[in-house]
Amino acid sequence: MRIIKNQSGQSLIEVLIALGVAALIVAAIATSVLSGLNNAQYSKNQNLATQYAQEGMEIMRKIKNDNWATFDNLSGQYCLGQNNNLTAYGSGCGQNVSPFSRVVYVDESCANSQKKVQVWVFWSDNKCTNEANPFCHEANMVSCFSNVNVIQTP
Repeated sequence: MRIIKNQSGQSLIEVLIALGVAALIVAAIATSVLSGLNNAQYSKNQNLATQYAQEGMEIMRKIKNDNWATFDNLSGQYCLGQNNNLTAYGSGCGQNVSPFSRVVYVDESCANSQKKVQVWVFWSDNKCTNEANPFCHEANMVSCFSNVNVIQTP
């Protein structure tokens, strides 16, 4: 029988190195998958927030078209809820279109007697760390509305 000297621990070291490399590869794959899932969730929320902002703009356009006088009296911040009703902003809107918060700003900053309407949609996720302002992501739309029923004199 032949005895090999100084090679008795070599296979154990090789196994440990192989396990370490395998663990690194698994960790890299897991990190990539988790990053991809987070990006997909953020993209989904961004798309939904943009859709809610578009919907909010259409609701404001409908209010304008139904009754210009009512629309013209709007000024300041409003919460725009799930059932498309405007309420006073007060101390905030919370998650009025769960898990999003939809806020409408109306002011006179457009030219020619137009009203500027801004619809903001805010949401939070696990990246939002500020407890005072839990909504760290946003999507918004801006438009100027005018009374198209006004007949201008020559």
